Amino acid sequence: PNNAADRGCIEGQVSYQHVHTEAWLSGYESTWNAVQKLQNAPKALTSMGYSGFVSSYFTKRELDTAYATEGLALDFWTAFDSTWNQPWKYFDNPSVVNRSETLPCSQSNFYE
Repeated sequence: PNNAADRGCIEGQVSYQHVHTEAWLSGYESTWNAVQKLQNAPKALTSMGYSGFVSSYFTKRELDTAYATEGLALDFWTAFDSTWNQPWKYFDNPSVVNRSETLPCSQSNFYE
């Protein structure tokens, strides 16, 4: 998947993702089903011990700053335990979002 011209996701062809340890598929069931038609599609072999419905994306800036400042790994769920950490220090306040530049879910690329 480092080749932007060929992600290996063309239906009926080979998938280059051979080992996958975790997937957050909420809202992408049709994509997962399409990938399953590929010759070497990833298979769900077992559970990692917990279930979830959504995932988060963090930029390298937030991840690196939190880790360098206090060893806080924002890409691991325990970083968000407010008893021990203050992860909100590494993010903008939601009020900075210009709502005029947002779309309703039904008009986004992630709506099925």
